[in-house]
Amino acid sequence: MLENLKNFIFNSEKVSFDTRFAVGMALFIAVGTTAIFAQEVAIQSLAFLLAAACLSLGIFVGFLFGIPKTFQIQNNPQNPNTHRPNTNLEEISDWLTKIIVGLGLVNLKEIPPKIQQTAEYIAPQIANLANKETDKIVIASAISLTNSIMIYSSIIGFIGGYLVTRVYLAGFIRRGDQELNNSVGMKESLANLQESINKLEVKTSTLPRTAPQKLSSDDPEKGKWGGQTERNGRKISAIVGLKVDDNDYRNITITVESTDVSNPLTGFVKFYLHPTFANSRPIIFVKDGKAILNIIAWGAFTLGAEADGGDTQLELDLSEPRWGGDEIFRNR
Repeated sequence: MLENLKNFIFNSEKVSFDTRFAVGMALFIAVGTTAIFAQEVAIQSLAFLLAAACLSLGIFVGFLFGIPKTFQIQNNPQNPNTHRPNTNLEEISDWLTKIIVGLGLVNLKEIPPKIQQTAEYIAPQIANLANKETDKIVIASAISLTNSIMIYSSIIGFIGGYLVTRVYLAGFIRRGDQELNNSVGMKESLANLQESINKLEVKTSTLPRTAPQKLSSDDPEKGKWGGQTERNGRKISAIVGLKVDDNDYRNITITVESTDVSNPLTGFVKFYLHPTFANSRPIIFVKDGKAILNIIAWGAFTLGAEADGGDTQLELDLSEPRWGGDEIFRNR
């Protein structure tokens, strides 16, 4: 049976490390627990509590020694928001382990006598003293038992705490950092996607599909959006630039922004352009408190804009002189 157990723990390729580790630790703890409950020189419950305390102390020391180190990688200039983990626990672990090792080496000769003194102090407290004639023998046996419990439980706890921290905690920390970095990267990807959509909306709306053509109304958006350039703390404005080429096309920058500092513009703005544009309903997401649409137009027209989810409607007539442009452009 022991041979089969040995092969199961050390030689079986089909058994995972997790299973081997759990079975091994359970076996060592079971041996110690059995020895405690089989003896009669100490009160079993107190001996078990002593073993549990030493096991916990060993686990804590093993945890300190097993905390993994995090490599500090310089942030990528193209990705400045890369997650950098907090290493305070690593630094504390490093300090404590150096102190423990340093004091242990300096006072190496004094460690065995100190362990013996501790056992001599604890043994009478847990000894099963029922007969005064045998008290000395029981206490001497309890001292040996106490030494065994402290050393055995501390070593088992140290090994278990170190392996659990080194093998499992390191993996948990690594996966957590990766997930956090991935979430930051996902946000940046979404921001880049949003910016690409903005550029695509602008690009598809800059040029008319064909040369200007007469419609049933030369300015179909006129009067549809309330005729106001300011409303609900929002303002729409335009800048008509110079000629783009010999065809008299003009660069036009249209901006929707907030006039109320306490109520900044957010979300997106939907614009309503002249029907001759390839995309006459571009949607522009707000960036830095403004929704900016750049287009190229041959002549003046009226455009509408919806902000705040449609609650705010604005209207702008490019034929007004205040937006710039010459009379030829304004009268087309």
